[in-house]
Amino acid sequence: MDDTAADDAWWVLTRLQHDIATELDEVLVRAHGLSLSWLEVLRAIATGAKPSRVLDISAAVALSASRVCRVLHTMEERGLVIRTSSPSDARATEVRLTEEGFELRRRAQEDFASALQRALTSRLSADDVRALTGVGRRAATAART
Repeated sequence: MDDTAADDAWWVLTRLQHDIATELDEVLVRAHGLSLSWLEVLRAIATGAKPSRVLDISAAVALSASRVCRVLHTMEERGLVIRTSSPSDARATEVRLTEEGFELRRRAQEDFASALQRALTSRLSADDVRALTGVGRRAATAART
């Protein structure tokens, strides 16, 4: 592959991700008052180890630990999460969703799924989505080996 092809691939993928993420973020903020990164944090807590730790959430959502801490602080103020010191490691903070956080995550996830479907199908065919998914999985697997 030449430099131009690599450069083009990078910018096309970056732009596609940015455009779709911006649309999804707008839908989530308008409907639920939370950003896409907040939904990612709620999802990581809901689907991760119980209880979740800040570093595990950070790794799951590809945000810095300090950014995750700031998001969790605001979520805690809104009553969406409960943060406690870990009984087994005083340096660690454990996080759990409240009932309100669980419910908000459920509703927001439904709107996210619908908005993502619309965003993808307005840009790509079903075959294109499958091909992009396959390429992404192969690239991710190759990066881990």
